[in-house]
Order: sequence, then structure tokens, then C-alpha cells
Amino acid sequence: MDANSPLPAALVVFAENDAIEAHFGDESQSWGEASSEPNLILPLSAFDPESIRSAFHTLAVVCRTLAVANRLIDIMPGNEK
Repeated sequence: MDANSPLPAALVVFAENDAIEAHFGDESQSWGEASSEPNLILPLSAFDPESIRSAFHTLAVVCRTLAVANRLIDIMPGNEK
């Protein structure tokens, strides 16, 4: 019934409310998702090394969290392989 593609799980922007984020906001209005926002927005500046470090650190934390959640799902009762 719903043929719309899912919203991205992450969005990288180069400044708060930049053209990428604005375009995403406009386009997401036509998607049939419950939320018009991605789960994670990573702002970064190509000219600020600390901003890039921070964005990659946040992404690493998200990846570790997803890996732990995946392991937790595997060991939950009823999820035997």
C-alpha cells in the first residue's frame, strides 16, 4: 500500500539550516513517513577539524549503539536463530 521509500536514517549537513537540510525538509513533506525528520543530523564544517571529529565521534557512538542493540535482540527470548 505504501510505495514511498523510507526516510534516510542519517543526514549530514554543513551548517545548521543549510541548503541540504532545507531541501531535505521540503522533500520529506511528500514522503509517507510518520516523522518528517531523520533519526540523526550530523552538522559539520569542512574547514573546522573539530567539527569533523565531533561528527565522526557521534557517528561512531551511533554505530556502537546499533551493534549493541543488535546483540541484545539476538539474545532476547524468542529470537533464537
